[in-house]
Amino acid sequence: LDDVNVVRFAKYMRKMTDRGRMKELEEKAGDNFYRPHRAYLVNFDFVRKYDASVIYLERGQALMAKQNYRDFVKSYLKHIRKKERA
Repeated sequence: LDDVNVVRFAKYMRKMTDRGRMKELEEKAGDNFYRPHRAYLVNFDFVRKYDASVIYLERGQALMAKQNYRDFVKSYLKHIRKKERA
């Protein structure tokens, strides 16, 4: 993503979260994204590492709700396998 697209996405995301529609954004984002916590939507392509409480991204980090850890790992590994086949 270039800076312009990041800014557009950030503005769109802020607009969505300000209106309380994070679920709607999550649905539109597609399979490359995961919602590890009610306040975060993470793009798998920017994940560098993770543990049971934090997802470390290229530029920052996102909290992980403990009940979502197993599902995150499963979804992330599925994403990695899909990229390897492409």
